[in-house]
Amino acid sequence: MADDLLQFDADGFLSELSLDAVKVDEHREIDELVHLVAEDSFEEYVYSGSNVVAIVVWTDGGKTTKVREELFSYSSGLVTSIVTIQYDAVGVAVPGETMTEAYSYTGNVVDSVTRTMS
Repeated sequence: MADDLLQFDADGFLSELSLDAVKVDEHREIDELVHLVAEDSFEEYVYSGSNVVAIVVWTDGGKTTKVREELFSYSSGLVTSIVTIQYDAVGVAVPGETMTEAYSYTGNVVDSVTRTMS
């Protein structure tokens, strides 16, 4: 299982997905943006009033190189979108590795999330 990824099937059960069968676009969908953040990385939380407007992951506490950032947008106190940007080893945004999540609500309850990669 060391060479396999886990995925949820249509019934909500975990199943294995062989790495040999995964294409680049499929890997992004599996959740590429959460891989390989070192345990000694530093997370910076940026606020506007009481709202978190950004979470930035740096390689270290000295903020040497940006690894990833999440940018939050709000409307009426509810998160309407989160844009996650992945950076390369020198801190430059990686083309094609930005994920935008758009949230829609019924009242205060999220009823859908639409994810797009760009």
